[in-house]
Amino acid sequence: ELCPSCATVFPVQPKEPVHLMPGTVLLDRYIIGQAIGSGGFGIIYKAWDTKFETIVALKEYFPKRLVTRAPGTADIIVSQKARDEYNYRKTRFLAEARTMAKFGNHKNIPNVFEVFDANGSAYIVMELLEGMALNNYLAQSEDKKVDISFATLIVNEIGKALISLHNEGIIHRDVAPDNIYICSGETIKIKLLDLGSARLADNTDDVIDIILKPGYSPVEQYDKLQNIGPSTDVYALGATLYYMLTGVKPDESTNRKIQDTVVAPIELSSDIPENLSNAIMKAMA
Repeated sequence: ELCPSCATVFPVQPKEPVHLMPGTVLLDRYIIGQAIGSGGFGIIYKAWDTKFETIVALKEYFPKRLVTRAPGTADIIVSQKARDEYNYRKTRFLAEARTMAKFGNHKNIPNVFEVFDANGSAYIVMELLEGMALNNYLAQSEDKKVDISFATLIVNEIGKALISLHNEGIIHRDVAPDNIYICSGETIKIKLLDLGSARLADNTDDVIDIILKPGYSPVEQYDKLQNIGPSTDVYALGATLYYMLTGVKPDESTNRKIQDTVVAPIELSSDIPENLSNAIMKAMA
């Protein structure tokens, strides 16, 4: 009844009724704590690994549109009508785990330790990151911008992750400030998050979802039939750097195709070096 990490006394109510109850034990090993993040397809919990006596992050496959959970229970409920899509997306979720595990030694991609099924769902056990996402870092900044040297460091580190992915034929498709994580600690570490949207090298997808982040997604992402490639991620990375240096999010690529009103970063901030400004505009061409 007592968490061995933080001494929380269970039971404790979860933040949302559909979350797992803190104190739930999975695989006779992982003690679930509170959820620390959630999206359309998953919930991330802080958890205690009783085997290695360390804190980990545990990501649960939980597509909110397709499933629910009775408060205080562990098993998820899937309607018969949603079963096929649920199973397809579960396959995608597990593919994300395999993709991340493949790059376990890469300093810019979160490390995956284990994948398992439970409660009618699937779980990814990975390293717990301490720090904040780039979008939150920008929100806290007084002028909503990042210093040039730090911004270029962030982009170079994420670029290293993308090079490794691209070399394996994997396209991330969702590079944006909310998927870039600045880790706290003695040395600065930058991580690329959420490989769940990635187009995989084996082309096993029966369906390719349209993944869009207005301002960051290039025009080919608005149409399933268009070719997605490394340049797709380059565009998004360039748009991210544009936003970090200027505090202005670029116009949507579909609008730019009709009339391009995006000005060079140097025109918005004269302290941005011309060669850097040119590189950003080339990435976003």
